[in-house]
Amino acid sequence: MRYKMLVICLFGNFFFCACINTSSSVVMSNGEQYCFSSRQDFHSFMQQHVHPQKKLVLYVNGKGPEPIRSQISVIPYIEKNYDVQVCMFCWPSFSWVIGYPLESAKQSGEDLAVCLREINAYLIKHNRKCTLFAHSMGNIVVQSFIEKYDGSLRGDLFDNIILNAADTHFANHTQWLKKINFGKRIYVTYSNCDRVLRLSQIFKNRGKLRLGQRGFAKNSPAIYVDFTKNTGIYHEYFRGPSPRRKLAIRDFFYDAFHGEKVSMHHFKAKGKNHYSLF
Repeated sequence: MRYKMLVICLFGNFFFCACINTSSSVVMSNGEQYCFSSRQDFHSFMQQHVHPQKKLVLYVNGKGPEPIRSQISVIPYIEKNYDVQVCMFCWPSFSWVIGYPLESAKQSGEDLAVCLREINAYLIKHNRKCTLFAHSMGNIVVQSFIEKYDGSLRGDLFDNIILNAADTHFANHTQWLKKINFGKRIYVTYSNCDRVLRLSQIFKNRGKLRLGQRGFAKNSPAIYVDFTKNTGIYHEYFRGPSPRRKLAIRDFFYDAFHGEKVSMHHFKAKGKNHYSLF
């Protein structure tokens, strides 16, 4: 019996690891992937798999066994509940429970630069817009890209840029946000009680506050949205754990994913470009 269990565990572990990316790629909800290390034509890939009528969201994942995790849960949830198509920039984000793939996230900024140049060319050719949605450690990938950014992307590449539950340092974050010149609006969503970011702060970042915990800073180009009363300790704000608050969450992310300027009728102003739920 023990022998059988060992075989099952080893086989399961092998299968699980085989489904995890070890290099950056673009992944669609149907499972198709574009690998940047290949000679495949990016435009042909997008032409084949992108729905011509759906709003497009470029999703940069956080830590986890990707792309399998997002293909099972995140992407289907977003596409079903927000009526958009998700195109995922998948970086090598897998690490065991106590791991923290910081260097991989930083190095993946270069691949994101390649991805955005390709996305830029595709959207220009087809006269389309897109929303950039970075979650958790995916924001480290975005920050790494921006810190070396040469300013070559068009100014309206993204209608909205959403930095969700960002596992980046709060300190001095406005310095790299001010370099973003390729989106109409930047939304920073945060929760003071986010348990994942709290653990990251304590155990992986020497007590340094995370952007997704604190949020607001003066003289920033971003719009800050406080979800603390809405999502509490939860990390994936777009899911909305509280039934009473789900409408507010859905309205916010629906507008944001569809490239609209978000209506803040569910929120109260805490200051200039700073909002929280009632």
